[in-house]
Amino acid sequence: MEYRETGGIMDFLQFKEELYETLSVYVKEQLNGTLHSDLIQKNGGPKNGFTYVQGNGPIGITLYAENAYEFYQNGASIDQIAKGMFNTMKEYSMDQDAEINIEEMFKPENIIPALVPSEGNEELLKTIPHIPFENLEIIFKFSLPNFRGGGTANVPNRYMELHGWNAEKLLDIAMKNSAYRDEISVMPLVDAMFGPSWMSWEEDLIFLSEVPGKSVIISNSSNAYGAAAIMDKEVMKKIADVFGEDLYIIPSSVHDCILMPKSESTLEELQEMVYEVNRETVSREDRLSDDIYFFDSITKEITMASGQREISKQQEPKVTGEQRR
Repeated sequence: MEYRETGGIMDFLQFKEELYETLSVYVKEQLNGTLHSDLIQKNGGPKNGFTYVQGNGPIGITLYAENAYEFYQNGASIDQIAKGMFNTMKEYSMDQDAEINIEEMFKPENIIPALVPSEGNEELLKTIPHIPFENLEIIFKFSLPNFRGGGTANVPNRYMELHGWNAEKLLDIAMKNSAYRDEISVMPLVDAMFGPSWMSWEEDLIFLSEVPGKSVIISNSSNAYGAAAIMDKEVMKKIADVFGEDLYIIPSSVHDCILMPKSESTLEELQEMVYEVNRETVSREDRLSDDIYFFDSITKEITMASGQREISKQQEPKVTGEQRR
């Protein structure tokens, strides 16, 4: 087979083909399942996934060629990478419970809201229910805490249509589910460096007004798509009352946000910070927004604090103003 090379190594497309062929051999010879190569829509754009499904099951484990390509660029061989991916799939196969009740996993009570950017997710949004939320989109996930130690899966259009719902009905269901509300958690930002120390939002949070920096992280107990916790007005109001003022919302990622009293910083400083952090430390798949948001403690509404990303010198983003909840 003729290799196309860039800088002495195979380009990504050739690498993906070679890796899939090598991995397929391991799966065929040693596992009772099938391997699929698919383009999978993720936050920020599509990724090339290799999905192993055990037996004839409806669910499986997906590993991504883009992640593997980084190892290849750093000197790992295709065979080494394939063996590593195979071992992960083998562990999944051994852990898989043949008696998993799919209906129990994908039931309405497990639906939670999530937030992703509108920009860059056009193809993903064609396949899933969504509602505009400023320059973001509310989408919906199944929370699967009992499946391989936890995880989420997108609620597809076909699931919504099967139940005769629309996106607004899904939002109403998700916002009331205990899988969403009971899992909302907060943590002082200064505690983040010492490891997770999440607290339920229902606890007495008055001490937060005395923590250095007066900033808290808000997410859910699993820190998976927990940025949507900001949509709960009761939770946000309670935190604003602790600080005695309105809040800036700093979008750390799709998994969490930072809440800060408005008096603690300027909008310009925060916008510069979030823009730099997004490009230096947050993966594109986890990125939520370059913009800062504002929670009004009186109206209990969230709006964009600025309609223009001055630090990035981009055009003014499209603000829908719809479905502010």
